Amino acid sequence: MSNLVIGNSSQLGHYFPEDYVCISSRDYDLDSLCSRRWDSVYICFAEQRTYLAHSQDKAVSELFWRTNLEKTKDTIIRLQEVADKIVYYSTAELWNNTCGPVNEGMSFRHHANNYTSSKEAITIELKDKKKYPKVSIVYPFNFNSIHRGDEYLFGKVFGSIVRNERVTIGDTDYYRELLHPKMVVEGSIASTMPGRDVVLGSGRLVHVGDFIRNLYSFFGKDYDEYVQNNQGNPSIYRTNIFYSANRCPGFDEVRLFELTVSELKQAIIGFHHEKANQISK
Repeated sequence: MSNLVIGNSSQLGHYFPEDYVCISSRDYDLDSLCSRRWDSVYICFAEQRTYLAHSQDKAVSELFWRTNLEKTKDTIIRLQEVADKIVYYSTAELWNNTCGPVNEGMSFRHHANNYTSSKEAITIELKDKKKYPKVSIVYPFNFNSIHRGDEYLFGKVFGSIVRNERVTIGDTDYYRELLHPKMVVEGSIASTMPGRDVVLGSGRLVHVGDFIRNLYSFFGKDYDEYVQNNQGNPSIYRTNIFYSANRCPGFDEVRLFELTVSELKQAIIGFHHEKANQISK
């Protein structure tokens, strides 16, 4: 078996099997990649830049369209010649302006920004199975890990717990589908076939605020001491409550919490080791 992951610094890139070939999406040689056969290719572009989704800067907007549309399209067209299956990670956020269960056959309805609009464009392109017969589009719901950047809600929360720091976050009084990237990787390996698209989700809603409070409680921290909530801008997810019509085994909240806690434990150990090394120098 020969499997390729493009995007080794993305959240998803950390959770593929060790025998998969994982490379950076920033600088790769397509001619070299196309010189051999691949059983499957996983495209994990741009997920760490979504915090710039609402930027009005023209250069930022062009970056999203250049990466999410042009670069992705060119890469997939070339790799289709040498791959049996190509998995492209779109997003369930293409339905974030709707309510109720969603599936891969539904029309998109989303709050437009640089991220969702560019994702919609490439997703519509790849839905043409006559042109892209080997592509499987995966629509994962929101996923978070210790590799989530500090610009994001869960990146701030995880950093606060690991570094024992106070943090200010926005509205968390809403329900949302939450996943761990390990779940997304497992589901995309097990559930994808060439030409078949799939929504990856638990089909269950998690109260985001309660989930975060439970994390602080698990690590013996008083939530109110560490977290200040800025409720000035209510989340769109208060009114747009949507979830997967497909239920994936092993995507339950208990496992989500266990995976998150396990990573945080390791991150705390790593943080204290690094701190001790700095003191000893």
